[in-house]
Amino acid sequence: MKFPPLLALSLGLSAGAAQAVTCQDNIPASNPDSAYTVHGDQTVTDPRTGLMWKQCLEGQSWSGSACTGTVTPMNWVTALSTAEAASFAGHSDWRLPNLKELRSLVEECRTVPSINDTVFPGTPSSDVWSGSPNANGSNSAWYVDFNDGYANSFNRSYSFLVRLVRAGQSLAPLPALSAVALSGTPTGNGAAFVGTSDKTGTGYWLVVPSGSQVPTSAQVKAGVAYGGVTPAAHGSGAMAAGTPASFAASGLSAATGYDFYLVAEAAGQLSAPVQRVAFATATAATLPEGPQTGQPMQVVALPSAGGWHLDAATTQTLASLGAPLPPGLAAPQGVVTLSLSGGTAGTAATVVLTYPQPLPAGTVYYKYGKTAVNPTNHWYSFSSGAAISGNTITLTLTDGADGDDDLAANGSISDPGGPVVPLGAPMGAASIPTLSEWALWLLSALTGLLALAWLRGRKAAGA
Repeated sequence: MKFPPLLALSLGLSAGAAQAVTCQDNIPASNPDSAYTVHGDQTVTDPRTGLMWKQCLEGQSWSGSACTGTVTPMNWVTALSTAEAASFAGHSDWRLPNLKELRSLVEECRTVPSINDTVFPGTPSSDVWSGSPNANGSNSAWYVDFNDGYANSFNRSYSFLVRLVRAGQSLAPLPALSAVALSGTPTGNGAAFVGTSDKTGTGYWLVVPSGSQVPTSAQVKAGVAYGGVTPAAHGSGAMAAGTPASFAASGLSAATGYDFYLVAEAAGQLSAPVQRVAFATATAATLPEGPQTGQPMQVVALPSAGGWHLDAATTQTLASLGAPLPPGLAAPQGVVTLSLSGGTAGTAATVVLTYPQPLPAGTVYYKYGKTAVNPTNHWYSFSSGAAISGNTITLTLTDGADGDDDLAANGSISDPGGPVVPLGAPMGAASIPTLSEWALWLLSALTGLLALAWLRGRKAAGA
């Protein structure tokens, strides 16, 4: 027996809280949990049909674990216009499902409600409009009764519930992203990235605080707050198939960890899953001495498998360090002290120092501290762990090895050191080799012998 629409709605709303997905009489589920992809933005996709569904009915709101609140019944014409005007989860192409699509949600192994209410929690056992008109009745349209799963038609002036759907099965393959990474070294307020799509389309990117909830592809494209996460920056750019595309994020905070997410869209399809790059903006340190005194130096720890985090980067003079360099060396840019933590014991961290101007030719990075062969604090060349190019020094510091002041593989790296040049070397030019005291004595002796031989030759010629 079919109840009148308003009575059926009333019975459905009194059904109480959502029930677990339990099939009756051991009947196999037609729509098990595994059949759906739950995105975390109150939408789910059925990969079998390509349809994306809004988890809550119109009028309901998400409470964190279920759809709650009072549903909004509406007549068929209002339902059509409501769906067309909807903008939810970053999409503006929502619509009413046709009868076949709506019927695909019916869970055949159960009733009251006849739907998977783990995926669609809080669904009342009530009538839901489809977008399909009844060809045999100009004033009728089809609906599905989610009390028992049966479909029927009724006068369009009656008020039923509304569930939104979008997209549909597409023959277009999803775009695929590759080589998503940092491009260059982050600055104090920004960073650049690169990524390649296998299809021509648009790249959408999002930057959020480090450790935030991972966004869905739709949330990255929308570029707005989601699940309590406020993006720090977002944007988009064209992507040509097979060609690396660049994206630049700005307006970030210095010395802060972030996560960069990228998706590609082509032919209406978004890549999945989202691609993530963890990074941190640079710490600004002020040079204490030398030709660039008072100028800022950027320090940034690059992402690594060890998970290292730059806690502090400071500069100081040799006098404040209290450890003069070996004779014949100078540190015109002063000394840098780095503190890193949070890494996996025994792994390496990479830190990039960027100076305001190019470093002099012949610059070598020296460290001050203990080494495996000398457990007392001393200066030593760290050329094996420092790559110098132009105005940058890229340090590779291994926890517990030379270069880590405490020589302990304990997930903490302390690194005092700095660029040094030979005394007397002009800024920007290589130093000129000098002779030792013995070499100078030998040279003087040789000069004297040559002079004596010349005088004897003169006397012999006069005789």
